[in-house]
This record gives sequence, structure tokens and C-alpha cells, in this order.
Amino acid sequence: MSNVALLTGITGFIGRNLANKLLNHGWEIHAIIREESNLNNLGNLKNNCSFHTHDGSIESMIGIHKKLKIDVVFHLASLYLANHKAEEVSELITSNIQFSTQLLEGMLEGGSKKIINVGSYAQHNDSEEFNPFNLYSSTKEAFQNILYFYHLAHGLSCLTLKLFDTYGLGDTRGKLINLITDSLLEGSNLELSPGDQLIDLSHVDDVVKHFLEAEEYLSNLSEPSWQVFFVNGERLTVKELVINLEKIVGRKFRGSFGNRPYRDREIMNPVLSSKELPWEKKVHKISLKEGLSILMEG
Repeated sequence: MSNVALLTGITGFIGRNLANKLLNHGWEIHAIIREESNLNNLGNLKNNCSFHTHDGSIESMIGIHKKLKIDVVFHLASLYLANHKAEEVSELITSNIQFSTQLLEGMLEGGSKKIINVGSYAQHNDSEEFNPFNLYSSTKEAFQNILYFYHLAHGLSCLTLKLFDTYGLGDTRGKLINLITDSLLEGSNLELSPGDQLIDLSHVDDVVKHFLEAEEYLSNLSEPSWQVFFVNGERLTVKELVINLEKIVGRKFRGSFGNRPYRDREIMNPVLSSKELPWEKKVHKISLKEGLSILMEG
């Protein structure tokens, strides 16, 4: 009998890639979606996963869990706003705290005991202490603390993977690496900040491998656990990223550095964790050079 996973955020870039990898490994996939979710970018996942619509209520969430027998929950869904407006506060709280807490209540009712949660390096600056970049990262930290309560009170095994920047084929999120790539290929002007900030890049395939290893790690523990890990990739400045992409494409970047200011509270040196992932040596990373080449050729 196959393992059963429940995913939130399946329509996102990482969620799609994780779902495909789980299917390739023989998992049965269930996904929680919203009524307004767009499934057009899911390809074959639409025919190979079971989708459950959540109407925003706790009753709907509990109903979903009660009819399923879930081995592990992968919680990837969140609302990201780099700079929120006053009218967006409620939506941030609803998406990143209320929905996520409802998910935990559903797990209790359905008997699920394992959850792998996604956090963000934006919850930090240059140290492992909490130092939020924006309100989004504060909501992620708040849910991480809620998760800790459910671990203590109800014996849930909870593992949070804090991600940095991810990239790969099929990414439509408008990430910096995609903007630079498009600018190089099109020969268009792209105005950037001075470009001295460090970024930490991981190929999406590597991130997906970490999710699978994290699930196996939790499954092999004899007692309920609550742990947090950073998933570091390769680091370089934005200027160095442009130089690397120029070499791969064989074109000169026509954009300009310094015409845009750094963002408010820009993270210049992302946190570098002192704690190694327990399964670190089992994940063979795609090098940045290889990953960028694949991205440009795709």
C-alpha cells in the first residue's frame, strides 16, 4: 500500500515539483485547494492527485481530514507580500496563520501526526535569531510558534524547513533570477540595486529532495519531534549572478546597477545556519553552474 501525503500549496512552483516527485515515488497525493485556485498549470497532476476544496471554515478543514488517512502533511501554502498594505493585513493573517492553524486542528481530528512546514530565511537577517524582514515573515514565525504548541500539547511531529531563493524550469514567480535571465535573452534594460547583497540559491530539484528526506527522517524517529532547519544552497552577490549568467548566455547584460535603491531593511547577508541537516550528505546538489545552464537552455 502506498504512502499518503496531503499537500497545501500544490499550485505553487515548489508544490508542483514536490507533488510530481512524490507521485514518481509511488505516493498517493491529496491536495487542499481554495475555490478560486487555478489548476491550469498542474499538467498531469490534475489527473493523478485528489483535490479537496476548503471554503475557509474549520468545519470544512476537519471534514477533509476525517475522510482521509494521511501519513504526512506537507504545508507549503502561504501568502507572500514583500510590502503589505493596510487592507492586506487580514488576508496575510487569514492565509498564513488562520488557515495553517485550521490545518493542525484538521490533523488532530483525522489522526495525522506528521507535518513538514515551510519557513523562510526572511524570518532572520544575518543570524539565527528572529529578525523579520516584513510582516509576511512575522506571520511565518507566529505559525512556527503555534506549531510548537501543537507538538507539546498533542504530540505532533513537526519539522520546519526554512528556504532561501529557489529557481528552476517552469518558475513564473517573477523572481530576480528570472528577471535577469529574461533581460539577458531579450537584450532589454533591467534596473537593479547596487547588487552587493548576497543571495542563496537552491535548485528546486534539490529542495524537493530535502522534503522527501525530511519525511523519511521524521518517520524514523521513535518519539514526536519539533525541529527547524535551514536549507542552504550556493551563495553569491547579485553582481556575481549576472556575471555567471552572462558567461552561460554569451551576452552582455544591458541593464544597470544602482538605479534602484535597496529595499527597506534589505537582507545583505542572509543567515548561515550552524546546524547541518541530518540527511545533508544524502542529497547530491545540482551545482549553480549546472542549474543555471539548464535554466537558460530550457
